[in-house]
Amino acid sequence: MKILIISLPRTGSTSLMKLTAKKHNLNYIHEPFNKIFYEKYKNYDWISNDNYVIKSIIDQLPEGETDIISYWEKFHKNFDKIILLSRKDLVDCSKSLAYAAYHTEKAYWSNKYIWELTPNLEETYRYIIFLNKLMFDIKNRLNLDIIYYEDIFDINSDERLRINKNIKKKLL
Repeated sequence: MKILIISLPRTGSTSLMKLTAKKHNLNYIHEPFNKIFYEKYKNYDWISNDNYVIKSIIDQLPEGETDIISYWEKFHKNFDKIILLSRKDLVDCSKSLAYAAYHTEKAYWSNKYIWELTPNLEETYRYIIFLNKLMFDIKNRLNLDIIYYEDIFDINSDERLRINKNIKKKLL
C-alpha cells in the first residue's frame, strides 16, 4: 500500500503520517522534496517500492518541477490513497508557521510554545492563503475531499488523534 499526504504546513501532517504508517504497518517518508531532505530521496523509485506513506508540503516539488498543480496531478497516480490536509483556521495556521519559522534556531517546529506576535506574520498569512488556494485547485482537479486539522486534532474531543488510547481509526 502507498499513501500520499499533501498538506499545508502546520496542519499536523507529520503526526498524521506517523499514525497512518503505524496503523497500516508502513514505512514513512517525511517531506522528500524539502530541500533539507531532497538528496536522501532524489533517486527513490516511487513506482516499484511499496508499503510507505509519504507526507509532503503542497509547494515542495522535486528539482526541475515548477508547476505545482500539474506535478501533483501526475505524481498522485503512484498511490493507492491520497489525503489532502489543510486547516479551517488559516490565521492560526499562519501564526504557527510564522512563529516556527521566526524561531527556527530554537527548534519550535515540533515543540510546544507560547505564541507571540512575530514580524513575519502578515507575509506568512499571504503565503498560507496562496497554498490554500492551491489545495482547492488540487482538490478539484483530483476530485478529492480535504481533511481538516480541526476535525482530526480537535483538542475538545476525546477522539482526537493525539490521544494514543482513542485514535479516530475511521480517519486513518
